[in-house]
Amino acid sequence: IAIVVGDVSGHGIPSALLMATARAFIRQRAYLPGDLSQVISDVNRQIAGDVEDSGQFMTLFYMMVDSDSRGLEWVRAGHDPGICYDPEKDVFEDLAGPGLALGIDSEYNYVTNRKDGLKEGQIIVLGTLVLVEVVRRGWRPTSPRPFGGSLKRRFQVPGSARLPSSRLRRPRSP
Repeated sequence: IAIVVGDVSGHGIPSALLMATARAFIRQRAYLPGDLSQVISDVNRQIAGDVEDSGQFMTLFYMMVDSDSRGLEWVRAGHDPGICYDPEKDVFEDLAGPGLALGIDSEYNYVTNRKDGLKEGQIIVLGTLVLVEVVRRGWRPTSPRPFGGSLKRRFQVPGSARLPSSRLRRPRSP
């Protein structure tokens, strides 16, 4: 399973065009040989060429779920880290790693990060800067994970929305 979450700078038509362009670049490049870091490094070169005079940029979190190894691979390009919640241990883990926003430096080489040993019932949360905007507008979290309590309450009911192992599939080949 491939998952991409991104956010572009600005608003309006130029930002919408950047998002559509990035989507097309990613979809096209993902079908060619190379690991996640190569895909995003190549996409970055394309985007940097398009936005070099505009000052625009884009953040991105690109993740692959490998059902055979029960692992995750991801690349961060300036985006907020993902979060892995293990309800069995009641532990939150950041899916962090280095990565500059797309479009800033055409020569930047991205890094693939990996987490092995996923277990049934663990929850992966990806998001965008909406959470930051909530904090900026005066909401004060009481823990490092402002939505952690809500997440825990939401998944207390057995099987309520957990991704069963049968739903973990291999990405389609071109």
